[in-house]
Amino acid sequence: MKIAVKITSILLLIFNGVGAFYGGGSLILHPDGSGLQMPLDILKTTPFSDFLIPGIVLFAVNGLGSFFALWTILMKWHQQHWFVIGEGIILCRWILIQIIMIQQLLMLHYVMFTTGVLLIVNGFALRKFTLKK
Repeated sequence: MKIAVKITSILLLIFNGVGAFYGGGSLILHPDGSGLQMPLDILKTTPFSDFLIPGIVLFAVNGLGSFFALWTILMKWHQQHWFVIGEGIILCRWILIQIIMIQQLLMLHYVMFTTGVLLIVNGFALRKFTLKK
């Protein structure tokens, strides 16, 4: 069971990290949203005039954060579960803030929010296994 939780956590972190690197990187390189076919008018209810700042935050917080949490699992840190839980919380907050700011709910929001919840659940499961030692 413990190995299944670790593998699931690893796959979720890779999924989130790669997606954040791709999406954030594209928004950084193409702040007009053209790289992801995202119209600038989606930002009309936000304080942003282009996607540069959201792209940097996405890349750094969700991308680097996911791979750092992954690294803690691979290095077998005793407190790895807190990094998995933390990344899940960060992802859920990111999605909720995005929904509030753009005032739209898209299928990708469901997928990524579910990913965040699964990271939190997996993190607590990892914690349970760590405390059993």
